Amino acid sequence: MANTRLAVVASTLFALFARTVIGDTCATVAGTTAIDIKQRFALEYTSEQLNYWSTGCGNLKPSCQLYPTTANEVAAIVKILHGNNDTFAIKSGGHNANKYFASIDGGPLISTKKLNEVTFDADSMTVRVGPGNDWQDVHQALEGTGVTVVGGRIGEVGVGGYVVGGGLSFLSTQYAWAANNIVECEVVLANASIVTASSTHNSDLWKALKGGGNGYGIVTAYTMVAHPQGEVSTVVVEVPIAEATGFCRRTREHARFVSITC
Repeated sequence: MANTRLAVVASTLFALFARTVIGDTCATVAGTTAIDIKQRFALEYTSEQLNYWSTGCGNLKPSCQLYPTTANEVAAIVKILHGNNDTFAIKSGGHNANKYFASIDGGPLISTKKLNEVTFDADSMTVRVGPGNDWQDVHQALEGTGVTVVGGRIGEVGVGGYVVGGGLSFLSTQYAWAANNIVECEVVLANASIVTASSTHNSDLWKALKGGGNGYGIVTAYTMVAHPQGEVSTVVVEVPIAEATGFCRRTREHARFVSITC
């Protein structure tokens, strides 16, 4: 019951701001915290807005961009947002094409860019991954460790939205979706508290985050299952069109976990 109440509270994160904004979040953050903040017309602001898959999302202009580096800084921002009754958006890689999912016009944008931890724990065979990474950053950090995580098929896709959206991977035929490989999440809730969501702590929230989107809280770190990974081979084979169906069928029969595009 307690977990259910927690999930309900968390689900109000984006529904609390239906009334009039009563304060300037950008000014409050700048004046009361050391959190990095970028204003419109700054070079970094422009660069961030250009880093969207959809130009429609990038054309929206947030009142400022906030760059927290820890869960505590995210919590400080959420507390200010709550006090000001302000509308906001959260951005990881910016790959979602829908306006206002990870973009905003007129309110503050929380960029997870600096929440970019990638830490492999060999004892537990897990990897702690920050939502500010793109998948190419994660794989580069894990190079040489002999392990990988179930992640994006395109390097420029961000970790944050990909994981809470489910996360289809080249490894999904073997290890399921990325969301199935979440051991735990570090989450900032609507009341600015920081909690752990796992199979044993706040399990309702943990289940909701595994494909339920970003409406339950701000995930500041994912702990994911690490899988052994050897060398990867890529082969391009040209087959006459008349033989393509049979070739694909025979290849799938003999290569259980191969990724085939036919």
